[in-house]
Amino acid sequence: MEYCEEQGIRRFVTAPYSPQQNSVTERKNRTILDMVRSMLKSKKMPKEFWAEVVECAIYVQNRCPHVKLDDQTPQEAWSGQKPTVSHLKVFDSVAYTHVLG
Repeated sequence: MEYCEEQGIRRFVTAPYSPQQNSVTERKNRTILDMVRSMLKSKKMPKEFWAEVVECAIYVQNRCPHVKLDDQTPQEAWSGQKPTVSHLKVFDSVAYTHVLG
């Protein structure tokens, strides 16, 4: 606490494991979960793919411009480089793997 005060850092303490106390986090979690439910339902996918769809939703969100970042993407704000989206495919596209024999 003393160090933070000396550095001019304001600390807001919340109870651990309680996102309900942070409205920004709560809204972000809800947005992600809404995206996941929508993606799973629209493609009639089983809930077993939940974790992969969450990862996909967050990946896409990090490459979408945001007003609070002056229309930068979160990825761009973090890395300083504009991300490419040319590799993105329609969700649940057919894909094939090549297994070397």
